[in-house]
Amino acid sequence: VEDRATFKSAGGGAGWTANAIKLASITIIGHGVNGQGAFVRASGTVCRSATEPVLKLLGDSTVNFAINHNPGTVNLNGYTLTKIGAGNWDAYNSMGSLVADGEGGHGRIVLKAGRMQVQQQARLYSTEYRLHKIITQDDTRQLQGSILNQKYKLDLPLGKRSIAVPIEATVKTYVDFGEFSEKNVKRNGEKIEIILPDPQFEITSTRVNHDEVKQYIPLLRSNFSDAELTALTQAGRAAVAKDLPRLNLTESARQNAARTLIPLLSAMGFDESQIIVTFRKKFTVSEISRFLVPES
Repeated sequence: VEDRATFKSAGGGAGWTANAIKLASITIIGHGVNGQGAFVRASGTVCRSATEPVLKLLGDSTVNFAINHNPGTVNLNGYTLTKIGAGNWDAYNSMGSLVADGEGGHGRIVLKAGRMQVQQQARLYSTEYRLHKIITQDDTRQLQGSILNQKYKLDLPLGKRSIAVPIEATVKTYVDFGEFSEKNVKRNGEKIEIILPDPQFEITSTRVNHDEVKQYIPLLRSNFSDAELTALTQAGRAAVAKDLPRLNLTESARQNAARTLIPLLSAMGFDESQIIVTFRKKFTVSEISRFLVPES
């Protein structure tokens, strides 16, 4: 859309159906005909298209949302995007889809009407961790009995078998913004503090590296059964879960959330030095252990 031109979008379906409006990527510059906006979401139902459009600026521009609208990925390209119109900027599931800086320098967003709604953002994952744990077990066959009322217990020769099972676990840490609200935002003059929901840890998979399983099986003993190997795998998962609170994953989750939120807030006019992203407190090891998502 060229400078002083306006593109109006209307119609569409109510949700992710065949009737949903099919957004395409659009590049805009300027403020449209008579300042009504270079891009106008004029009428129809709320648009949440299943496509992945990109709204890119080639200069300072204005968009006009008469109804709630989700523009998808927004590339400010270093310019200022002004939003007018009574509809909200429904940035659901797109908090991580804002590019602020570019050829124009440092981009920003100015909201002259309506709100930017981000509370429906899905889980924000941090780095995926791959943990390695070796579970060992010794199993000795014994002879037990009593002689003259004296109990005895003897290890049988060649009766001890041993196994070392390497467990590989995948762990993800995330912050769920499903319950995020104005209670999570504090303003103090020019400073803004974002209090993140409590982090969650999820062991998404565990597997045995069968090529590296080490066993010592005496001649008179049988191999470890599949049921015994399954029990060892479950023990490995429990051991990984026990170690998680000591791995400083909460700080990783906080830093990743900050990398997503700070550019968004900066684009809205906040100085990066005045933005604080934190959890509600410094969690203890016992508290962190409760953040593990139960196995489904």
